[in-house]
Amino acid sequence: MSVLIIGGDDLGQIYEKLRDAGATSITHIRGRKERGGKETRKLIPKRFDLMILFHNFANHQLARVAKKEAKKRDVPIVYTRRSWSSIHRELRKRYPHLVNNHFRKGGIR
Repeated sequence: MSVLIIGGDDLGQIYEKLRDAGATSITHIRGRKERGGKETRKLIPKRFDLMILFHNFANHQLARVAKKEAKKRDVPIVYTRRSWSSIHRELRKRYPHLVNNHFRKGGIR
């Protein structure tokens, strides 16, 4: 499963936790103001299975473009804070089928 993360400068242990959970590819786009509009579209990979958007670490233009691209590609979006517990909670609450089908059993706790 490929994951696109939008926002935040440093992922900390989130990268490792996603890998442990079974993510095969992780792309991270920082939420700095210099990224937005057409430049952001160029940074978004052609294919991804899940978008995680850190709503408290992404500027409005970046969030708007990312959301539009995810909807265009029919990819689920998780809006969360930048912490593994928040990501995990939102995945289990909003997309339990992703947790059950795409992540290895035992990878997400």
